[in-house]
Amino acid sequence: MSDIVGPDEEPIYRVGPLLSDGETNHKQALGLSLYPEYLPVNLSLAPDRSSGYRVCRFATEGCGGGKCTYSAGNGNQAATRLPRIAKTRLFFRDRELFRWKLFYELEAFRERARREGRTLVVRLNTYSDLAWETLEPDLFTEFHDARFLDYTKEYERMTSELPPNYSLLFSRSEENDAQARELLSRGHNVSVVFEVAPGVDLPTRWPDPEGGFEVIDGDHHDYRFLDPMPRVVGLRRKGWRLGGDTTGFVVHPESAHLG
Repeated sequence: MSDIVGPDEEPIYRVGPLLSDGETNHKQALGLSLYPEYLPVNLSLAPDRSSGYRVCRFATEGCGGGKCTYSAGNGNQAATRLPRIAKTRLFFRDRELFRWKLFYELEAFRERARREGRTLVVRLNTYSDLAWETLEPDLFTEFHDARFLDYTKEYERMTSELPPNYSLLFSRSEENDAQARELLSRGHNVSVVFEVAPGVDLPTRWPDPEGGFEVIDGDHHDYRFLDPMPRVVGLRRKGWRLGGDTTGFVVHPESAHLG
């Protein structure tokens, strides 16, 4: 492990493994029942500015910034929250060590995937929105046999050339609705959070002046590179949003066509 020491007023955070086995994630565990040929792994940094460093340039009030993880699952528990802060500070304060650990751990997961006859699937921005294609371009070449996927609110990333094994899904928010619709019209997929509780059917279409777009259920698995295009990847409200949303981040069913 590595100790990351901040200014005198900061505690010491001990950095353990950077990556977590996606098979312990509820949503990804569901996906394994559908696609056992994939081995998912995640990098979970501390969201928004909760580590003292910004990892989401376009975090909005609606997406909740740090609240997007701290009220979901065990995200608010110190045993979960502090390691994420430690990993994020390591990324910004000692990039060389972070890079070495990331490549080392990815290689271990790749070897496991090979032994099990599976394909490694990596999500680097579980709670962040960093442009890995520019930060670590060699990553995608070194692990050319892995699939990388992430969600992003950065329009420029969606319109830039990406490594062939890196898939991005644009995340609609209350501040980028026009960009989301433009990307859909250009053939991209967009994720939309609907005011629909777990277990309740999602709308079947998202209205648009040009006729609307089909909504597919994004809660069944996280392998977004398998989705047909263009589609709206519908997500149900969860975690801290259960109390209701007034920002426009969550789309209400009455504004869409229900099945």
